[in-house]
Amino acid sequence: MRYGKTASFRRADRKFRAYRGDSSGAGQSSQGFQGSHPASDTQLEMLDEAKPIDQLKIAVEQAEEYGALENRWREDQMEIRNDVKTLEIKLSKQSLWAGFIEEIEGLCIPSLETIDEFDDRTDKAELTAAELKSESKKLHGAQAEIEQQIEQLRLEQEAPTEEDLQNLRDAREQGWQLVRRAIEGDSAPDEEVQDFIRRFEPAITLADAFEASVRQTDEIADRLRREADRVTNLARLIAEKAAQEKQVKRINEDLDIAEKKLTEINNEWSKLWQRIGITPRTPREMRGWAQNHAAMAEKAAEIRERKSKTDALQKSIDKRRSFEFRRVSKGFWNALEDISSDEAYVVAQAKESFPRFASGI
Repeated sequence: MRYGKTASFRRADRKFRAYRGDSSGAGQSSQGFQGSHPASDTQLEMLDEAKPIDQLKIAVEQAEEYGALENRWREDQMEIRNDVKTLEIKLSKQSLWAGFIEEIEGLCIPSLETIDEFDDRTDKAELTAAELKSESKKLHGAQAEIEQQIEQLRLEQEAPTEEDLQNLRDAREQGWQLVRRAIEGDSAPDEEVQDFIRRFEPAITLADAFEASVRQTDEIADRLRREADRVTNLARLIAEKAAQEKQVKRINEDLDIAEKKLTEINNEWSKLWQRIGITPRTPREMRGWAQNHAAMAEKAAEIRERKSKTDALQKSIDKRRSFEFRRVSKGFWNALEDISSDEAYVVAQAKESFPRFASGI
């Protein structure tokens, strides 16, 4: 091998090592060469000075910094995957709604204030209906008891009432008018007379019927006096029954209104959740469900934001890596741009070994 060609190889090697910052290796190589070829000193002194590599060092340091960023990116990706898995498990255990993590934030869940408002309205409506039902039940029970007492009094002996006495007095007065007209020679219609007689059978004549009306009226009056307490109780029970019937009617009307109002509230409540395909439970139960959903939605938003940041970081790393790679490769080949034809095979070997580096990609 010719000396000139060997020196050219050494010069190319020295430039390559200078570009890598490996000055010690270049020195050792030169010393070894000088030891075996004393005449090479003059040739080595004629070599060009190594080009500065400050920019290359900066590029390498920046590349190392981006290596640290890549490690952080990988750690973030791992944490995001773990959080997504945890959230998916929680979502699968949730009842009433089945969907994907990406859909959680978009659900139009009623606010806690709205849920509390419906809870209050529902409680009041249910309480009103329950109180009316309880009162109606009590009145029905009391009414049944009164009816039983009335029936018991009537079974013991039919107790006359003031109404019974008044009816007999009216009949007696009617009979007296018929008798009086007969005495005065002003005969009454036969049909009217016969109706009066039939009322007091077995009387046959007007006189017998009138006598029976007087007797029965006196008997009823006497019985009323004798059975005053019993009659009073019966009258009281009958009056209470009538009053309770009115009260039951009023309560049933109020109960019907209360139940309709409760139905309207429940329909509003169901309609509020219908748009997201959920059949809701009671407002009190849905409050806990909504709080759980809010926590998952917050976690989903956090994951989305972190993923967006890691994606941006990855793009930045890729962009910077490409830029630095081009700058390093360009600097390397610029360092070898003045090689001789005898040194060309060294460059060819490097390009063959590092095609991407040589192309500046």
